Amino acid sequence: MMQTYFSHFSARWKWTALLIMLGAFPRILSAQCVNAGSPIHFTIAGNNTATGYTTVYLLTNSDGRILKAVTDGFAAPDVNGTYYLYAVNYKTSGTGPTMTPGTNIAAIGGDCTAASEQPAQFCVSGGCVPAGSSVAFQVTGHNTSAGYLTQYALTDSTGHIVSSHTESPITLPSAPGKYRIYAVNYLAIGGSLAPNLQAGTLITEIGGTCASASQTPIEVCAAPSMPVTLLSFSLAQEARTVRVNWVTTEEVNAEKFEIQRARDAKNWQAIGSQGAEGDSKVLVSYQFTDPAPLSGQGYYRLKMIDRDQSFTYSRIQSIRLGNKEAYASVYPNPTQDRLLLMKPEADVIRHVILTSQSGTTVFKGASFPTAGIDVRNIAAGTYLLKITWQNGQEEVHRIVVGR
Repeated sequence: MMQTYFSHFSARWKWTALLIMLGAFPRILSAQCVNAGSPIHFTIAGNNTATGYTTVYLLTNSDGRILKAVTDGFAAPDVNGTYYLYAVNYKTSGTGPTMTPGTNIAAIGGDCTAASEQPAQFCVSGGCVPAGSSVAFQVTGHNTSAGYLTQYALTDSTGHIVSSHTESPITLPSAPGKYRIYAVNYLAIGGSLAPNLQAGTLITEIGGTCASASQTPIEVCAAPSMPVTLLSFSLAQEARTVRVNWVTTEEVNAEKFEIQRARDAKNWQAIGSQGAEGDSKVLVSYQFTDPAPLSGQGYYRLKMIDRDQSFTYSRIQSIRLGNKEAYASVYPNPTQDRLLLMKPEADVIRHVILTSQSGTTVFKGASFPTAGIDVRNIAAGTYLLKITWQNGQEEVHRIVVGR
């Protein structure tokens, strides 16, 4: 009878020569490896212990995405890979950093915030692998006599076949869970019956001439993976609306983004959704417009939903809007010669900037000219007019210049 094994796992796989390789987690030899669930003890020196400062410790994955805040003795993650531990110092009385899971450690913000330049590093082995990972392997001990073939059956925890393969590697399903890899040997000469390795077949009922499956299959644990790597998430006021912008650098089995809004950053309400690219390793830009934003302070976040309905949240962003009567009315639009402002409180403007879509500034001033902005000498096209009021409120108008 043939045997298969993962040398990567514990001693019970003593029959095998199977090796798991995770492309998503490069092996870093300098990192100390521990078993999944092992307690992690650490001491990080050099943080600011002055009065008025707070220190937290953040665990990130190899991409720098925050997983959670931790304390000494926390349990190592269940998923194989390389991890980093950062000490984050920030001013207690100011705006704290964003520590929401999924936020990149380089984008946490906050007043007087500093993160470790050289974080502590460790790796986890013997645990789960991310769902959708590629598992490479070698099999020994099977029948290599003339006329025999070997295929590989991936089953779920109940023994039902999920997929069959003729060679390494095998890509795990996107759904998290426990899976088994069986090596199936069978006679494949004239008149022989091949085993039934179709999806849904029980591994114990595959049939076939002289067919045999591994007595000790390889067990693989697939953990949920984050559907989206978020590069940026920002808000901008545009006339009487709020524009929500975000950019992703990677998407894996992503289904959609749900845009959520709250007045108090606690009680969230979905105000819209937008389909995701799905699977991507390039920059993808998204935009959503809230046509009826809250007056005063408003908070926004993204709920990033995977195809299996698992999800993560983005960091929270906020914007402050004035009463609707405080908005500027700019006219005519489209215009051919001058752009005028209809607003009694025009003297409370801090500055005005008119830019082209390429970002070139065509007008800049500390106030809105009484006679209007002269656009007769600029090219026809669409421009952005940004008005900043003395209270810091900003609004952006799309202006069309025609000829």
